[in-house]
Amino acid sequence: LLGHLAAVPSSETSASSEPPADVEKRRSLLPEAEMFLSTLVLLLLIDSDTLEVAVTCSLALLTRLASFNRHTLDLIGEKVYFYASWAHERSGRLDMIRSTLLAALRTACLHHNMPCQATLINLLLRNYQHYKLYDQADKLINKSPFPEHPSNSQFARFHYYLGRNQALQLEYSAAHSSLLQAQRKAPQASALGFKLAAHKLGAIVQLLLGEIPDRAIFRAQNSRAAMRPYLKLVQAVRLGDLAAF
Repeated sequence: LLGHLAAVPSSETSASSEPPADVEKRRSLLPEAEMFLSTLVLLLLIDSDTLEVAVTCSLALLTRLASFNRHTLDLIGEKVYFYASWAHERSGRLDMIRSTLLAALRTACLHHNMPCQATLINLLLRNYQHYKLYDQADKLINKSPFPEHPSNSQFARFHYYLGRNQALQLEYSAAHSSLLQAQRKAPQASALGFKLAAHKLGAIVQLLLGEIPDRAIFRAQNSRAAMRPYLKLVQAVRLGDLAAF
């Protein structure tokens, strides 16, 4: 960890890269404490834009996580997978982590690790859709059932990715239902970017179904500017103005 911290600009951390003199006398950390501290280091590296080191750190962190078999690490493990994938995406190498995530999903299924299963399925769907591999995403959806009782955030993400895939396969009714689920389960006081993405795609799907979206989503104070182009599109459809459309 100290080696990775050395790459962070000095204004971000005052940690020294020199090991303490009594390093031999220290006891080893519990796996839970070790993974928690390692995740904080990975977050610091991502936030400080030292992405090359963040990718290296994330791969070491994933290898270390795979060496444990403890259910007490399930909730920390899902954060490790999420931020490791985010580090690769920020550095433009999201495809490099795909095989690692697939292997982790197989392990999570064998160990009945539900939190990690939900997170890994969503990360893989995001990975496939990022590279427009929609057939691969559809195979994953069909072959890897989503856990029955995930967290609200993972439930919302899954239904967003599911709705996006269904829309691209022209299954507009199913896509509309999935996107409604994503909108309902999204956090009410945060996650504005996610909610905007779900509402934008939902508005397009509704228009493709021949329906007019609810005007309430265009009137909200915090989303009015971002949704204005979609409001104009809806108005053009409603008035039958082909030139404006």
